Amino acid sequence: MTEATYFMDFNDVLSPKTDLIPSGTFVKVKLSITKGGFGSDGFLSQAKTTGTLYLNTILTVCEGIFVRRKIFYKFGIQSTDPQDKWVQKSLRQLRSVLESARHILPTDMSEDAKEKRTIKSLQDFEGLEFLIKVGVELSQNPQYKSSNSLQAVVTPDWPEYPKEFASSEANWPF
Repeated sequence: MTEATYFMDFNDVLSPKTDLIPSGTFVKVKLSITKGGFGSDGFLSQAKTTGTLYLNTILTVCEGIFVRRKIFYKFGIQSTDPQDKWVQKSLRQLRSVLESARHILPTDMSEDAKEKRTIKSLQDFEGLEFLIKVGVELSQNPQYKSSNSLQAVVTPDWPEYPKEFASSEANWPF
């Protein structure tokens, strides 16, 4: 009996697709809020260990090759510690979300810009579409996979902010 030899060339087989969007990628996302039942309108969630209130969101990619991918992100809103760095960073990011979605330069202090940066309720963030730079958070625990994160919100002063978007929300190049 002769030994059969099989040959297969795997060089042309595609690598397994990762579920992660590469770090540094710019994508247009739509924000949706997962209500946690806290706060006057029930939009906030509460951290069990610290009691910090946060906005639990899902950022869904709207267009391009990563369309429908989701990034789960928490924005700190209120803490018992007035120096809470996470809350401070989150509030800056939420301001940037408004600036990106509503086409406001961060340096614009006109009455119109100030009005566009004002919300009546956290519900005003629901459904906003804006541009972000994606990050990757590497898992420190082997039980969990690494995940995408919000690295930065892209505002109109960034070179990557599509100039067409400032005049028409329909023409994103991503």
